[in-house]
Order: sequence, then C-alpha cells, then structure tokens
Amino acid sequence: MPEKSSSSVPIATPFAASTVVSAAVLIDDHQSQHDNVIGTSEPIPVSIRSDSNKLMRELNFNKNLVKILLNAISTCDLRYYIVDNSGSMDAIDGKIGSKVVSRYDELCHMLKWHGKLASLTGISSKFIMLNNPGHGLPSEIIVNDESSFAILKKMLLSDTRGSTPLCATIRYIIANITLIAPSLEASGKKAVVIIATDGESSDGDIAIAMFPLTRLPVKVIIRLCTNNERIIQYWNKIEEDLELELDVLDDLNGEATEIHILNPWLNYNEKIHRLREFGNLPNEFDYIDERELSLTQIRNIASYILDIQIEDLPDPNTDLLAFETEVQQQQANVESEFDIYSQTIKPWFNFEENNTNYIITTIIMVFVAIMIMLFFK
Repeated sequence: MPEKSSSSVPIATPFAASTVVSAAVLIDDHQSQHDNVIGTSEPIPVSIRSDSNKLMRELNFNKNLVKILLNAISTCDLRYYIVDNSGSMDAIDGKIGSKVVSRYDELCHMLKWHGKLASLTGISSKFIMLNNPGHGLPSEIIVNDESSFAILKKMLLSDTRGSTPLCATIRYIIANITLIAPSLEASGKKAVVIIATDGESSDGDIAIAMFPLTRLPVKVIIRLCTNNERIIQYWNKIEEDLELELDVLDDLNGEATEIHILNPWLNYNEKIHRLREFGNLPNEFDYIDERELSLTQIRNIASYILDIQIEDLPDPNTDLLAFETEVQQQQANVESEFDIYSQTIKPWFNFEENNTNYIITTIIMVFVAIMIMLFFK
C-alpha cells in the first residue's frame, strides 16, 4: 500500500458532555434499528487471559509470535470488527490457501481466527455485521469467551444480503469509542477498528464519516476482500488523505506478492498476516508492503521474530555479513513456516534473495545510466 504522509496523528482532546450525550443517543438509535443485538454496551477491556502455552497450541504459534501478540494486546485490548455481509461478497474471487472461494467465505475464515483469539484471551472484541443476518441471529456481538464465539460462528453462516452502509456503522463505532476515550487515554491505551470489506460505502462519503476517528485514541485496519483495482485505489486514497493511524491490507496472496517485491528476504506467511490484521504491531510491520525496509528496520524485525535483544544482533549498517550470519544461526532454533509467495516451507529470513534483488536492481540501474550516456553523447 502507498506510504502515508509523515505528519503526526492528532492527539485526542477531552470530550465535552454534549459530545458524550450525542454519542449515547446515536448508539441507542443504531441499536433500535438492528434486531436481537447481543452485548449492546460498548466493549470494556477485561482481564486478559495470557496462557502462552495454550495460545501456542491453539493458534499453532511459536513462543516468539505469542510474545508479539501479547505485546500488541497490552496497549490495545479493545477491538471493533466491521463485517461486510453485503450481496457483493458472493463474488467468487476470494482465496483460502490455494482454493478459490467467495469473498465472504474468505472473510469468514479470517474472522473465525480473530473470534477464536478473542475467546482464548478475553480481549473485548465487538463484531458488527453491516446488514441484519436474519433467522433470529444478532447483528452484533461482543466475543470474549467460548459461548459468545459460538454465536459469532452461527452469525457468519448466514447469507449475504443488502448494501454496504459503512458510514452509519463507522459513526456508531465512533460513538462507542467517544464514551470510553477518556478512560483509554488515562490508561495509555487505544482501540483498534478492523473494517473488512470488498467495496465502497453505499451511504455517504467514507472519508468524512471516518474523520472524527482522527481525534480519538484509535488504530484502523482496512482488510480488503477484493482484487478490484478501483476499490483498492479508493481505500488507498482514504489512507493518504486522513491523518490517522491506518493501514490497508490486501488478502493474504496479494500482500505476499507486494511484500516479496519490496522485501523478498522475509517469509510472509499466514501467521504474520493474521497478526497484521489484528493491529498494533511495531511500525516496521506496517511498512513492509509500502517500502524497502532499511537495514535498521530489518534488524528490528529480526529481533521481534527471533526474540533477540536488539543489542545482541550485529548492526547491519556496519557489518552486514556478521548480521546475516547471526540471523541465519539464530533462526535455526525457530520453526520454518509456509511462505505464501513461493508456496514452500522456508526459514523466516532469506537474505540471498534480497542480495539477488539488489544485484539485479544495480545491473538495471547501471544499464539505464549507460544508455542515457550513449543517448546524449
């Protein structure tokens, strides 16, 4: 995704009583229009269940990935998921592994992972469907245990229907966060909003609807469920225009391709993708699909994934060979993963590919420079 402006994100300011009252009215109005809502109050952070061994077993994560996950939860234990169940999600251009499925099937596969995580850890996670699922099912639910996760799975079995009223749902979430923003700021925490969609909003200007988020303690993840270039550019433009902590993610295969072009040294696998959807990872994980990472940033990612103190890794800016050698030795202690781009099981770091890319790029640049010199000679 395109790199954002380096301007700082506005810091949320204290909320007037009238703002809180307006937020409460909006919440009541939204819920009155939706059937059988479960967990109608705003999610409140609860005591997190952080059994590392259970998370390793249930998520098939190694201990280093669990540590990254728990660090992400420590300052963001409150999440809102907007679930696009509109009619267009029936399109058969989604993917689960190598299998071609509907966009909605791909989305449900993702949301079941996040719902399971919420049930395992107790993270307060509110899942909100854009359209009422019918059949007596709720349109939104707070998932933080096994029973609420079971209801979410039933909701996700419902048929797609209707349009894409993203603006109304975003305003509803803004109202929820507005009520608890002072307590979030006092504790140094923020909320994460994950918007999983395949299209544009059908009920207004999404940038205008999202603008109040710039004044709230929040991180936004846009998880696109489409390869439509126009829709991708639509959301990229919003990312560029809003002064907001916002990251746009393609599907797993799309992200893997983008990242391989820019940072081929990294094994981009489903586990890292799920963590990026979850949000609040170190900034380097946001940048890997936007730019070639610097040597310092590569060192930082290696320290996170291999769980090594940064000072224990050689500085690649002064001794690149020593850094690469140390990473290769350390990753021998970490299980290899299925790399999405190459469709093979590989170690986490492969600097030979990065060096090959560098050599090819250098050859191309030299060739272009020679051609320009010959042209103007």
